[in-house]
Amino acid sequence: MRFHILVFLGALTVAQAQVIEQTQPLSGGSPGHFSTETSDTLNTPFVDDFSYRIDKPSPGLWSDQDVWVNDAMPLFQNSIGVATFDGCNGYGKPYQPGNTATNGISDQLTSQYINLQGATDVWLSFQYQRAGRGEVPSSSDSLVVSFYSPADSTWTQVWGEKGTGNPDAFKTAMIPVLGNQFLKKGFRFRLSTYGARGGAYDVWNVDYVQLDKDRNSGDSIVTEPAFARPHPLIIGNGPYTSWPWWLSMSNTIANRPNNLTFTYRRLGTVPSGGWSLNLGQYRWEENGILIQQQTAVPVITTTQHDQDLTFDVGVPAAALGTLNGATTVKTKVWFDGSAAGTRQNDTVYGALHLDNYLALDDGTAERAYGIENVTGSRVAQKFNTGG
Repeated sequence: MRFHILVFLGALTVAQAQVIEQTQPLSGGSPGHFSTETSDTLNTPFVDDFSYRIDKPSPGLWSDQDVWVNDAMPLFQNSIGVATFDGCNGYGKPYQPGNTATNGISDQLTSQYINLQGATDVWLSFQYQRAGRGEVPSSSDSLVVSFYSPADSTWTQVWGEKGTGNPDAFKTAMIPVLGNQFLKKGFRFRLSTYGARGGAYDVWNVDYVQLDKDRNSGDSIVTEPAFARPHPLIIGNGPYTSWPWWLSMSNTIANRPNNLTFTYRRLGTVPSGGWSLNLGQYRWEENGILIQQQTAVPVITTTQHDQDLTFDVGVPAAALGTLNGATTVKTKVWFDGSAAGTRQNDTVYGALHLDNYLALDDGTAERAYGIENVTGSRVAQKFNTGG
């Protein structure tokens, strides 16, 4: 959460990206990708909602690491964690730094090999969103899906959506896997974006990827409970999300909230009577020492589905008392009950670091700002450190 000031000199121009009009084979991905032998195929179902704690795609499911797995870029997602596609590689570097005039394939997300031998009614589905909190893809930018044929080792584009110049809500794509050339051992699929390769431009967010047999065009409903937002700030002080521990405001109990509010969703078809969920279990540690753990919580049953719901977790009375040095708070909040689904999206984690610096945000950069066409320009940031 350390705050950095970035000074950008020169032009900051968003480039227009290539228009994708027709189906065409796609070339291979960026260098340095993981590789898997065809004999090491996965079986269906293939499911990923990107709710794990790392910021890279799971190598057990995906063969490349271009996209960014995060909670910072989406808006109003159904579950924590999405895969964000833009013009930066897996290390956060532009594919072609400083070149906003070159457009083409930017981020790619390629599945490992999958065994579809003998499978019928195979469909690929996923949720996608233009922009979210990122830069909006224009009508000349696109998100496309390609299938790999083990029979002749070729990729064929089978689906695509263009940008609109406006952000939007998550939508669902349903794509049938048609053709004997695909229904074999060693099948793969790939999501790619076409856009500017000079930075974090033309952003698309993808969630809830599922490939399975015995599906149909209406089989797009995700049915499970899940956290819909990341862990809220453990504590904030005015505009700051972190500050030096020795400042007077660090020792002021008045800055500590009584409760933290968490957002979750009950997704999909409403079961008879509703799911009974144990909401609000948590663990609170400071510098590795357990302050409090709570597992005896109310059981909440409701038939309200596909909308944001909330519950509160009380902040321990002993939390963040008088500080004697750098302090790290770590929290874990989870729920369980009669519905399971993807268990990793039933848990969120929080952290607060009070050390020797001030931070104004959550540590992720959704946009970049700078001064263009001014030689010797500078940017200054003011910090108020009074109690």
